[in-house]
Amino acid sequence: MMKQEQSEQNLIASPDLSDQAMTEWLEELTARVRAGGYQVDFIPLLVYEWLDKAGRILATGAEKSAYLVKAADYMLGRLTESVEDSKAESNRRQLAEFATMRRAGEFTGVYVSQLKNLAKKMVLFDMLLATGQPDGQREAEKIDNNLTIKSEI
Repeated sequence: MMKQEQSEQNLIASPDLSDQAMTEWLEELTARVRAGGYQVDFIPLLVYEWLDKAGRILATGAEKSAYLVKAADYMLGRLTESVEDSKAESNRRQLAEFATMRRAGEFTGVYVSQLKNLAKKMVLFDMLLATGQPDGQREAEKIDNNLTIKSEI
């Protein structure tokens, strides 16, 4: 009985990330996105990273930059909603800080990684929605880890 419990714990601690398991996860995710059952916020980054590593993310560097702008707009909307839903001062401060960075066209701190991750989710979401499956072997540029948005948003 002790070995079985340990085996179950190992399954929970280390999910199957084989190509076959990831392909099955991608198929399930694709079906849910196309059926309207998934919002962009819930797209798993792990699937994006797996596809990117395999060269199946086809977005160019310019397209990824455009998704960063789209992510900034989306995040601004979400922060505005949070202020409207809850009049908490912390929400207002966060919205003011983000809006100031957006107007300046440059993001720092936690917003950089949040925007990059949201942009990646948007890229994958749109790919799945438009085509059903990401495909192709073109090498795409990666979203730079130190990127800040300096253009007008």
